[in-house]
Amino acid sequence: MPTKAARPPTTEKTDPELLRVATFIIFDALIFHQSLSAANARVAPLSRLRAPYRRALLSEWENILRIDYREVFQIAREILSDFPAAPETEEILKEIIIAADDIVSSGILRKHDFLGRIYHKLLLRTTGHFYATYYTSIPAAWLLAQLAIRTEHPEWRFESIDRLADFRILDPACGSGTLLSASYMALRDNLILAGPKALDTRAFHRWAIEKVIHGWDVLDFAAHLSLTTLALHHHAEFGQSNFHVMIAGIDEHGEVRLGSLDHLSSQIALVGRSLDFGDVALRTGLEVREQARLDCIKVDLVIMNPPFSRSANPNVKFGYSDATARKRMVAALKNITRDLGLEGIGHAGLGAYFVVLADKLLKAGGRMAFVLPRALLSGVSWGKIRELLRDNYAIEYVVSNYDPGEKESGIEPWNWSENTDLAEVLVVARKLRDSNEIKSPQGAVDNLVTYVGLWNKPRNEVESLLISQQVQQKRKRMAEEDADLLRIAGKNIGHVLRIGQDKLRLNWLYPSIFANPTLNLLLIRLLNGSLHAVRMRDLASSTGTDIKQIKDAFKHASSATPHRLLWGQQASMATLFLAKDAIGFGLAQQGTKSELLHRSRKSSVLISERPHLSNDCVIAVETEIPVLATAFWEIQLNDEKIKPVVLTWLNSTPGLLCYLGISTNSMGEIFKTKKDQLDHLLIPNPDTLDLDEWRHFYGRIKSQPLLQFPAEFELAASGNGLRMQIDDFVLKSLGLRMDIASYYALLAKEPVFSLQRL
Repeated sequence: MPTKAARPPTTEKTDPELLRVATFIIFDALIFHQSLSAANARVAPLSRLRAPYRRALLSEWENILRIDYREVFQIAREILSDFPAAPETEEILKEIIIAADDIVSSGILRKHDFLGRIYHKLLLRTTGHFYATYYTSIPAAWLLAQLAIRTEHPEWRFESIDRLADFRILDPACGSGTLLSASYMALRDNLILAGPKALDTRAFHRWAIEKVIHGWDVLDFAAHLSLTTLALHHHAEFGQSNFHVMIAGIDEHGEVRLGSLDHLSSQIALVGRSLDFGDVALRTGLEVREQARLDCIKVDLVIMNPPFSRSANPNVKFGYSDATARKRMVAALKNITRDLGLEGIGHAGLGAYFVVLADKLLKAGGRMAFVLPRALLSGVSWGKIRELLRDNYAIEYVVSNYDPGEKESGIEPWNWSENTDLAEVLVVARKLRDSNEIKSPQGAVDNLVTYVGLWNKPRNEVESLLISQQVQQKRKRMAEEDADLLRIAGKNIGHVLRIGQDKLRLNWLYPSIFANPTLNLLLIRLLNGSLHAVRMRDLASSTGTDIKQIKDAFKHASSATPHRLLWGQQASMATLFLAKDAIGFGLAQQGTKSELLHRSRKSSVLISERPHLSNDCVIAVETEIPVLATAFWEIQLNDEKIKPVVLTWLNSTPGLLCYLGISTNSMGEIFKTKKDQLDHLLIPNPDTLDLDEWRHFYGRIKSQPLLQFPAEFELAASGNGLRMQIDDFVLKSLGLRMDIASYYALLAKEPVFSLQRL
């Protein structure tokens, strides 16, 4: 979900934006028109059209509609009919006719999701961007679809179309259709490879569009584009399609509609309409474009990159700038949340609701495959979604990329979608028929989750195909806590790691923090028993105050006040001990509980709330006097004698890894820790330690400066530096048999520290 929501369009821009959308739909139809003319003699190629172009196209499209393809051409013809018969219209049509002819002739449509790129480049700023929708890159779409469809499934048989008569695929937020197009190709490839006879591609095309593939979206031209994109895969004629525009906002009867998420409403089931959802869909491509009943289908695969939007500043959740409509929609969604018993997931954004929707629509044994923020793996607000999936699904794949990007080459960091700086993951999960399935001998392979880490994002569909094939081959022969490298053209490009699903009780992030699987395996061992430790909640009576509470209660003061505050976290905070002169002041705000807050929550032991691993030097600090801090959690220990243990441990390499293992990773190098997560932070059991030994060591090193994490790792790799001294002491005191020196060079190169591509 974006860190800053886009501002809604202003009234002054409405007409140009509508014209932009209308022109795109006409251009979309022209592309299909020209492609169709190559295979159907009844369709005149664009080169034969003569001015006036508006009249010629209206006539030609009426002719095409007599053949078929109503879903593609009806809306385009209606729009063109509304264009004025004017010289300006003729100039526009002439230009886009020439462009469409050139594009089809170039063959680019067969190689790239060209129309999708135009849609996301030119039109997202008009409407789609306000829904926090992002363009799934084609290689990512291919990788996800290949893993979802071509991974072995106990009930899916791809010998023939007849064996898949009831097979259904749905994207409930289909956008430009990139994921559905990739699914079409993966399904076709599976049928070609598995079938004993050559595939009839014409029959497949008609079957796929008329029966298999379903797409929903709140934007009518997005649904139109999705269908056109699929239709361009073959020139075979087709009749009906399964693309629907879902009503979002306040409908003509004054009722609140939430698009695809209407299907979560418990009220619909109460009136006995379990087989349909009433008038909630607008079927695309009908002569009379009217609301129609949408059957409550059960599908085999839900594949999606749902909108991530959440309440933020400015608040444009659901894409609505109208405050009244948005308020009613938020209230309706809250009611659904309460009815489902999923309070709290709203903070995760709309993506969480789409996972619940997918679960409702999936057949037993079906798969869901999705692109979601990396925060899914460990974010507190995503906890109930992880619980839903962990208890009812075999988590088959979690795919991360560790590409920090390259601005000069136009490579964006950490994401699978374009135009977002959020870190994202691909997840594939199979719905269990019962809770014991994953534990049965026959399902032994299902109890291992396959983590995939790619060092650079795949550049094209071929790389995605090669990666998916390797991953599927390796997972069959890998045991628990095995890791192996992925290679393309003799070069290491990522890794595969397998871990038991039962090890994901706390969170799903820790097996995938690092690009190098050796480091992930080290962390897995630390968090699963090799360390004699207790949790922070056992050592502290309080773990601090949320930054918002502090900023509401205090303003930054440039002169002395009774309230000492540590504002922010800078790379200059390089020592474990901060003297008074490094601490600022806060001015109490009237009408707040600032005095009580400062008195009850201040502390001298602080743990970082949101470290930036490329810039920061320390994870925990001690201040000379108790303070409140905006970028740290104030830890009130039950026993001050263990302060040296906590501070020394968290600034050691094993302690840093344990800290990252309970955090949320949302933007590459940025990790964030909530109070609920901090409660689970592992600290060496003080009862097993010589506390005097730790106190003396801490006293010697607390005022010595540490370098930024990557620089300190490089120094330690050469046998020098304060980090190496801290690690040597910690490992010896804890009796941990770990060749820590062998990990320093790996850590120094890690993208989350170095921000360098591997």
